[in-house]
Amino acid sequence: MEKRYDSVIDLKGNAVEGATVRVQSYPAGALSTIYSDSLGVTAIANPLTTDANGYFEYYAAEGHYSWVITTNAATKTINDIVHGPSEGGDESFFVATGTGDAMIIASFPTGFALTDGDEIRVRAVGENTVTAPTITLPVIGALTIYKNGGDPLNEQQGGQAGTGDIHGAGHEITLRYRASPERMELIGVI
Repeated sequence: MEKRYDSVIDLKGNAVEGATVRVQSYPAGALSTIYSDSLGVTAIANPLTTDANGYFEYYAAEGHYSWVITTNAATKTINDIVHGPSEGGDESFFVATGTGDAMIIASFPTGFALTDGDEIRVRAVGENTVTAPTITLPVIGALTIYKNGGDPLNEQQGGQAGTGDIHGAGHEITLRYRASPERMELIGVI
């Protein structure tokens, strides 16, 4: 079993309460059995519903999944979410330094490398105040962070905290590496 969690954010950077997140097999699209515990004892309702902070979490068996996220305004599908080991993917967690607009990952574990489609989870240093924040990665260098699909991020609005797509210090985000054009994509933002 592997735990997955994220937050659903709208185009203005606001958390979306009450969004549904359908976890399904990829590429078949069948509704998946998900659990509230790491042992896979207690099955939970699928689709999930986000809380007041747009947050959701679940455990699922090793495999490939997709999320179908539905809000009042849109439906977004995020494909090929890998639980457990895979041949092409490697997901790791890092704590960034720098600023919300220019995050830095100082080092990767020995032997760690990113290939196209790999994901990393990052604890952000602060909120993004620009539409094209960057993250500097070992060996790779500085990459611009976009939304999944390549759209620019929403920046902090009018100095109001929490309105950027990267909400602030401690916000844990998932970034997917894209080799061409080379960039990072923020996953889970619609």
